[in-house]
Amino acid sequence: MAEVLGGGPEGAVESRPVLDPSGVSEATWYQVAASTAMLTILYDAARSSTPIVTRVDNLTVTPAGDVVVGEDGGDMQVVAISAARTAPTFSG
Repeated sequence: MAEVLGGGPEGAVESRPVLDPSGVSEATWYQVAASTAMLTILYDAARSSTPIVTRVDNLTVTPAGDVVVGEDGGDMQVVAISAARTAPTFSG
């Protein structure tokens, strides 16, 4: 779990490991400890002149640093956002 500090959409982040991701023993947001990192917005459909992906539901980061996202709605695409912040479609 990540918490963005300072109330903005990007900036310093505290990484918080979740001991019981199922949330059965306790709600996940209560199961955290702190360390610090940074968060940067790579893609924002509202700011894009040609939004490719919207309603992102899941994501993972590849060893190369690309972010792979899946939509929950929209075109139901799986898209990779590269370190150069481009978003070519994998599949539609």
